[in-house]
Amino acid sequence: MVTISYWQRLLRWLTHEDASYLFATTTERMRQTGPAPSPQYRMVLCTTQNLAEMQHALENFPPVIAEGMAHGDLAILAVAEGHIIARASAVLGPQRYQAFGHEFTLGETEAYIENVETETAWREQGVAHAVITRLADELHARGMRDVCLLVHIKNTPSIHLFERCGCTRRGVLISRRVFGHWQSQLAVLGGLLLATTQFRALLYWTRLSAFILEN
Repeated sequence: MVTISYWQRLLRWLTHEDASYLFATTTERMRQTGPAPSPQYRMVLCTTQNLAEMQHALENFPPVIAEGMAHGDLAILAVAEGHIIARASAVLGPQRYQAFGHEFTLGETEAYIENVETETAWREQGVAHAVITRLADELHARGMRDVCLLVHIKNTPSIHLFERCGCTRRGVLISRRVFGHWQSQLAVLGGLLLATTQFRALLYWTRLSAFILEN
């Protein structure tokens, strides 16, 4: 586990900048990409209705999932021997939702995927992909047709994961936190909808950084 000092946390609060890819796809496309179920773990749907039961039954229930339930989120948990080995949750529309300083306006058939994480020992075994596919099934059953999500441009494993899940890169979100307040700028890939020279410079820098990291 990486320990962040008080001064590092303070510095990040004062000023911090991140760049993330905006991915998007349909639930129909995403649910067709998943691997076959594994007998090594089981999938559990978590909603506001069974949240208390799941918190009691699972020893490592993530607080971030419980927090999301308060806003009507749903989550899929991969569980092995009473232990959560992978998870993913989704924010369902219609509502406005903020991520890294950017406000997403989700329509009645749109959802935002977040909190995707896999235990270290279970990575590169298709568990995350299976969880996301199961989440897409649940979203589709609830009338959600389109999904979007953000992935940090340096998070190459997650980028590859969501590309395998049928997602395509639609834009780049530049997020800055200054004195605890987020500021964000969303640029559409290709530059067709960029209104300012600053946006074009930010997009060029992001693409260059991603190319250097991938090569």
